[in-house]
Amino acid sequence: MSSPHRINTYVNWQHHKPLYRRVYHKEGDRTLATLNGVLHAFQSEYQGDKPVVHIRYEARLVLPLGQRIVASRSFEVRQAVDGKQVAQVVTAFGKASDQFAAQVVEWTLQQGQV
Repeated sequence: MSSPHRINTYVNWQHHKPLYRRVYHKEGDRTLATLNGVLHAFQSEYQGDKPVVHIRYEARLVLPLGQRIVASRSFEVRQAVDGKQVAQVVTAFGKASDQFAAQVVEWTLQQGQV
């Protein structure tokens, strides 16, 4: 229950349209594959009485010619927030985003070696 002296902050952003990033293997000026996907969650949520940052992304590597999917994977990161202040939630988003980006980059590089 909220009191008149307490501010509750919530972030909930969903983007179900594909996000395109050309980050995969290139050969000269030709892009061999494109990383795209759908961001299902980029939000803070409460688990019990503790806030948690949640990021969920469905990634695909797609060949430009014919739009054939050559690899796909789901990524999900949850990061506990050290407190309930806005600055602490923002810090947790930064940590979760760093984890998420590292996982996507590692997976993308692995796919280039297959």
